[in-house]
Amino acid sequence: LPISVADFFVGNVAPNPLLPPAQPPLLEALGVVLTHSSRAVRLAGAWCVRCVGLALPSQLSVLVDHCLSGLRLGRSRGSLSAVSGYSYTIAALLGTVRLSELGLPSTKAKEVYKLAKEFLDSFKDSDKSSSVTYLQSGWAIMGAYISMGATHVRSQMSSLLSLWRGSFPRSMKQLREEQAGGTLPSWTNTFENRIGALSTIVSFLTFCEDLATPDMLRRLMLPLDAALAVLSSLPVLIKAHGVQLKACGALLRLQLYKALGLLPPMIYEGSLSNLLKELVAEFTLTENLASTTTSLLRSMCHPDDNILQGSWLEETDYQDVEEQLQPNSAAGSGSLEHDPAHVYLHRSQDTKIPGPLPLGVAVIDSSIALFGKAFPAVAMNHRQQLLSHFKECIKHSKSVRQQAIQINIYTAFLAALKNLVEVKSVLGQQDLLTSAHGLIAGVLANPDPMLRCAAGEAMGRMSQVGGDSHFVAQVVQRSLDVLKSSQDPDALSGHALVLGCLHRYVGGMGSGQHLQASVTFLHSLVRKDASSPLVQVWALHALALIADSGGPMFRNYVEPTLMLVMELLLSVSLSAVAVYQCLGKCLSALVTTLGPELQDSSQSMNSIRATCLTCCAIIQDHPDAVVRSAAISSLQQFQVFAPKYVSLPSVVPKLCSSLDSSHLLLRRVAANCLRQFTQREPKA
Repeated sequence: LPISVADFFVGNVAPNPLLPPAQPPLLEALGVVLTHSSRAVRLAGAWCVRCVGLALPSQLSVLVDHCLSGLRLGRSRGSLSAVSGYSYTIAALLGTVRLSELGLPSTKAKEVYKLAKEFLDSFKDSDKSSSVTYLQSGWAIMGAYISMGATHVRSQMSSLLSLWRGSFPRSMKQLREEQAGGTLPSWTNTFENRIGALSTIVSFLTFCEDLATPDMLRRLMLPLDAALAVLSSLPVLIKAHGVQLKACGALLRLQLYKALGLLPPMIYEGSLSNLLKELVAEFTLTENLASTTTSLLRSMCHPDDNILQGSWLEETDYQDVEEQLQPNSAAGSGSLEHDPAHVYLHRSQDTKIPGPLPLGVAVIDSSIALFGKAFPAVAMNHRQQLLSHFKECIKHSKSVRQQAIQINIYTAFLAALKNLVEVKSVLGQQDLLTSAHGLIAGVLANPDPMLRCAAGEAMGRMSQVGGDSHFVAQVVQRSLDVLKSSQDPDALSGHALVLGCLHRYVGGMGSGQHLQASVTFLHSLVRKDASSPLVQVWALHALALIADSGGPMFRNYVEPTLMLVMELLLSVSLSAVAVYQCLGKCLSALVTTLGPELQDSSQSMNSIRATCLTCCAIIQDHPDAVVRSAAISSLQQFQVFAPKYVSLPSVVPKLCSSLDSSHLLLRRVAANCLRQFTQREPKA
């Protein structure tokens, strides 16, 4: 793999010694890898050759020829490892065609298609032990062929539709008949054939948008509807033939959810009820004894809220290691083995091997993503039933399993709310809003900061799609009541975030009547809970969100908030890094609120300006790199609106000294700030 990465970056700068026309020594050396007994090794080798193909697009046809020769030789010798390895390598190479201007000769593309079709026609009804390898290889090459785009696929559409339709039962009668018989080998063969068919449908919907006409999508729903019907029989088949079919069943569900996720919900509206049952059962762990959690929760929350979840993890040289240490993290567990279709579905020129997550996590992720996309098409009464079901699932679970179900449910609900915003729809009437509020409100005091953050985000999104100012007022009042009476730091922090999220999503005009109460209570909370850094961090973050979203309406609260920031900078311990970071965010938001007004020469503005610069200097002298980066961001904002008050001779040396910092975040922020200075003040 280091060879492939190096070759990718060298590219065509110089004549490449690895691939002379007569004899490709790199591929001969990789032949040992591509014929290895381990599937993981073969897939890694395929990815390596893909990187070479990206670096040397002029040699793509040579590479494909070499792999076709290796495949035919392996087939003649009966080597299944060679057939598998060279097939995935061909698929990986075909997956790079769309990223290259040179492409692949049409005769070569037709030759590859013919080979894939031969594999599928010869082995789809076979019970031989070798048939699984040939089916996997055939579908991998077929999916990669489709990924080359509509130009190559258009002439083969009737053949492809026939392949897809023939991979699934054509009627319920045929489905019942096939369930009544079969052996473990025959069912394994059937599952692999259907998984491959669904993978190629995903490839078609991803890369052949020009061919995905309404009529074509309706025809495509025939095999997809049949695949959905097959899902209901999976538990019975696994019970009858053993747990060996479990992985096949999971991969089948994954590919089906991915395919449906690429379609507009109205296409499968007739199957929506059955689909929702499968999706909800998936992420509520109805048939899953393991407490598997989704990996999507953090991405469903707003990026600005990462400060509450350790956003610095994303800006370090050792990010991969830190992420693996986080609770409920699937980082580091990815592998091409989990979903080999990624060798041709990968959409960028990145040389890093993609890491499809383990099937258990990937299936839940895809079910949640599809649930969110389908939710706007769900009828109002069914939405109420879903929310009631979610409450029951949480209520009847305990301990670690309850937390896992909560994480999955709240992630799915957030996905649904985000999609409602995208299609400009509403969540429902008052009774539905009340039910949704009841589902979320209890988690605002949860000890898990990730869940509290998700709950605050959900409250803000609900206010955005509630379509009812009365509901917004109720949410604000309930949170203010908790802030008045509660002594629980978790509850205080959760409800403080609700105020910030509500203002962020409803906007300054929609939440203006609640601005004074929100700011007053948050100021009080920050001062009152000086002994609780947790509450201070969440309250300061909420205050920054309100300042950001309030715009000119927040102007009357700039001076008292700035005084609060200065007061805390002079009193808070240097060890409270998160508090200092949030103070930096607040300062940046206040500078943005003031905007061009910072150039005013009045006495009051002189005082405000001096206070801002003093706060910035204090934060910049903090020993922690994350805090100093927040100060630099504030300085950038200040320089945008009042450049003549930023002393470049004193600021630039500090920024330059940060460029050789051991902290990636500080280096990035300093470089970005210097770039801005050179653009705006080139003479200075």
